[in-house]
Amino acid sequence: MTTWPALDPELAERLMLGDAAFRAMIDEFMAALELPAYDDAFYERAIAYPWSRPAGSYALDGETVLPLTPGNAALIGGDLAARTPLLAIGSNGAPSTLARKFAHLPREEQQVLVVAGHLHGFDVGPAARITPYGSLPATPFVSPETAVRASVLWVTQAQLTALTWTELSYFVGWIGPTEFEPDVPEAATGTPAVDHALLYVSRWGTLTDHDGLPLALDSLAARDRTAAARGQAELLERVANEVHGPSVDGRRLLRRLADAPLTFMRELEPWMAQHAAPFDSHLWHPFPREPRGGPEPTHHQ
Repeated sequence: MTTWPALDPELAERLMLGDAAFRAMIDEFMAALELPAYDDAFYERAIAYPWSRPAGSYALDGETVLPLTPGNAALIGGDLAARTPLLAIGSNGAPSTLARKFAHLPREEQQVLVVAGHLHGFDVGPAARITPYGSLPATPFVSPETAVRASVLWVTQAQLTALTWTELSYFVGWIGPTEFEPDVPEAATGTPAVDHALLYVSRWGTLTDHDGLPLALDSLAARDRTAAARGQAELLERVANEVHGPSVDGRRLLRRLADAPLTFMRELEPWMAQHAAPFDSHLWHPFPREPRGGPEPTHHQ
């Protein structure tokens, strides 16, 4: 395992919260949340997750998407030894998401390299939790035969901090040694090979099928996938039907979310908890949930 990047003390404290304290924090967050009124656009955005991205690698300069070449890597990424590789398995691979999450940073901190490829030995499924924007977001699970589409972001300390603040319901930790296979050789993009990277993992686990096996997200392609894959619309229909009955569909489910976020989450939590598989990999080393110097974490190991 590589060394931990320095994180803001308040952010580190959040990552180290135990389950009870974390749930209390989430309840407080949801109680204060004001969502826009439900309309068709709310639903369409939810089912479009994880949103549009280039077919291959790219360099992002503010809101401008550039081809990832050695020249752009040197110009945008600078000294990559000063950056950290971070796997993006969901919406963090989309330029629109990165531009939004980095918009408050200084101009030079709005530049990032995104290397597209396949992560071996894992697949990506829906977290057992619906976000305030109505999607079941991505989270990894072990799948030894599978190579799933993913990206490596080469992030600065400020970018890592910005991203981690937004990943409210996720642990962050090192994954490796593992195989990330870029679409083109590293020499063609000017980026190093990666066998260890940071990775976000949902605290809620992966939503499972009726046999208790993790589901995959069909919006994220994979080779040799063994899990059943589902789209966001189908997932929302299932949650709506099984929690509230056949009279409630995915659109009505998200209307309930927009009208009363905290009530919505509390209604869904028991069912979600019964249909969740925790992440379990010996390659995963989460940021400690005890103060530094305390015992090594055992959760999710």
